[in-house]
Amino acid sequence: MSLRSALERLPADRETQAALREILALFRRKEGEPLSGARVTQVTEMHAAAVEEILGVLRKSFVLDSCGDPPRYVYRTDRLLELEIDRFMRRAETHSGRLQSNVEKFRNRYGQHE
Repeated sequence: MSLRSALERLPADRETQAALREILALFRRKEGEPLSGARVTQVTEMHAAAVEEILGVLRKSFVLDSCGDPPRYVYRTDRLLELEIDRFMRRAETHSGRLQSNVEKFRNRYGQHE
């Protein structure tokens, strides 16, 4: 299993992809540190239900390990997983940049008229 299988299980909408990107970045910064779903929700300022869904899928896809009850999630680096995450992050950032650029172009072209 891998990040790819996690992506197949999650909705492909922008909001979910942005949340996944933020969660992955957090776990990479805190590698080896167990984090609860509540802590991830607090740090990312996302809805608890969305965070728990993403964490559950990442655990089932073996991107994250979990232990305890309530579960605490841990990211342990793996060379192949790191490559997958890097690829996803670059793709997500590029897509986000394009959307931002398109919105900016639209506003410049059809700016607010007073």
